[in-house]
Amino acid sequence: MLSRIRDNQLENSIDAPIKTSEDVFAETPEELAEGIIFQTSGSTGEPKRVPYKNPEDAASTMGTLFRLTGLENEVALNLGAPRPHPTSWVFDAGMERVGGRTVNQNFTDYATVLEEGSPEEVTALITAPNPGIAIGQEIATEYGSPAELFPNLETIVAGGDLVTAARREKLCDVWGADAVREAYGTTECITLASDIDGTRKLVPHLHRFIIEIIPDDNPDEILDIREVSEPTRGSILITDPRREAVDLTRYKIGDKIEVTPTDDLPRITVLGREDNSLNLSGALLYPADIHDAVSETFGPDADWVIKAIEEEFPAVEFYIVGGDGDEDAFLDSLFERNGAVKEAYHDVGAIEALNVRAVDTFEDVLRVVSDQRMKSQQMVFGEA
Repeated sequence: MLSRIRDNQLENSIDAPIKTSEDVFAETPEELAEGIIFQTSGSTGEPKRVPYKNPEDAASTMGTLFRLTGLENEVALNLGAPRPHPTSWVFDAGMERVGGRTVNQNFTDYATVLEEGSPEEVTALITAPNPGIAIGQEIATEYGSPAELFPNLETIVAGGDLVTAARREKLCDVWGADAVREAYGTTECITLASDIDGTRKLVPHLHRFIIEIIPDDNPDEILDIREVSEPTRGSILITDPRREAVDLTRYKIGDKIEVTPTDDLPRITVLGREDNSLNLSGALLYPADIHDAVSETFGPDADWVIKAIEEEFPAVEFYIVGGDGDEDAFLDSLFERNGAVKEAYHDVGAIEALNVRAVDTFEDVLRVVSDQRMKSQQMVFGEA
C-alpha cells in the first residue's frame, strides 16, 4: 500500500481560493441519485449534510486506511456512531474491501456481540479513543474484562480525536490489545492519513488527496506538504479531486497539523482543532502538546485543564488532575515539544506566567468548578 501511494501521488496544479465548510456545503442536493447523504454530528455543534455521489470511493478510502494499519482479513468490533452518521456504514463497507467484516453496526449494539455473538472471533476494534475507553470500562463492569472476553483482539484503530500517548496506553490496558493505530480523517473525506508505526507521524493518502498547509509563521503562504523542507505547523487544506457531489478544493477544515518531511513520504501529526489551540502572544499551544507532556511526566491516567487569562501578556494555569509527577519536568517536556511557547515565555517575556498545579480531582480545580463543561473542553478562559 505504501508503494501504491508513492507511485500514484496526485499532481498539484491548484489555483483556487481557500474554502470553508460554509462555502462547500452552503447548497447540497436534497436527493442524490445513486449516492448517499450523511447527516454528521458536526464538530462545531451544528449538524450538516455531507453528500457523496460516489459512495464506492468513500468505502475504498476507508479500505486504504485498513490496509495501512494491517486490518486485512480481520474481524472487527465497530464502535462508530449509528446511522445516519457515516461511521456505521463506512467501517463495515471498508472492511469488506479488505476481505474482513464487522460483527456489529455501531457502539449502540456492541452488547449483542457478547450476548448473542462470538466475541472470541473479534481480532480488531475500530473506535474513537475516549468512547473506546469508556465502553471498555462499561463492559468490564457488566460482563467482565474485555481482554478476557475478546481474547483474540490484537489491534485497535482509533480516530476522530487525538490519539495521545495516554489514550493509547489506556486503550491497550482496557482491551488487552497489542497495538493502537491512529486514523485521521473527516466526515467530508472519510480518511486522510494512517499511522503505521505508532509514532503519531501519519502517512498521508496522497494518491487520493492533495494536502496543503498554511504555515503558522507565514499565514499568507500555502505549501504543498511535499514541498515542506523542515518540520512545519499550520492549518491543513484538503483537495479531493474525486468528489462529484460537492467541490472540495483547498477545503480548510479547521485542524492544525505538523508536517515532517522524510525521504519517503511526508508525515503529518494531528495537533488539534484550530479553535482549541491557545494563542499565547503569537505562540500557538496545541492540545496534543499538553496531552503528551502530561502523560510523560504525570503518567497515562492523569488529565488536565487549562485556565487562560487573555490579556496583552497572557497567563496560563495548568491544572494536572490525578497522576504523580514533577511540575518543572512537565514544563520542560512541554517546551521540548513546542519551542515557540518556550521562546515566548523564557526569551521574549511575552507570556506573563505558566503555572502548574497538581490536583486530585476535577472538583479541586480552583475558580473553575462552576464551569461544568471543563471536563470536555479542557480550556477555560477568564479574568485575572
